[in-house]
Amino acid sequence: MEGIYGCMPKPGYGMSIVHKVGKSNSNIYSLKNKQLGKIAIGLLKSRRTRINLIKQGEWVDCVPSYFEDKIYELPKLTKEQKKMDFIEWPLPKIEGKDKKLLLADVKPLM
Repeated sequence: MEGIYGCMPKPGYGMSIVHKVGKSNSNIYSLKNKQLGKIAIGLLKSRRTRINLIKQGEWVDCVPSYFEDKIYELPKLTKEQKKMDFIEWPLPKIEGKDKKLLLADVKPLM
């Protein structure tokens, strides 16, 4: 049985498994799709943006591999922070092997 385990880093993985299990094909990338050109341009722009962000050391869609799988204690919040919708928790810049791994994971053009 096919499956996707853990946190799914790319939204298309779910549907690819559905098509694989159902022994069907997606029509999104078919030449019959009148929006195929727009989709292709969007994918290329998205890919370029992902590569640029990773090269700058920014996390795009996954967390650092060196974070432990555990519940982290939150710091004590101020009165102002308690009223906020979210508290920013900055991640360290991507470096070394993590950057190399994430760049290699960006879907190749061909």
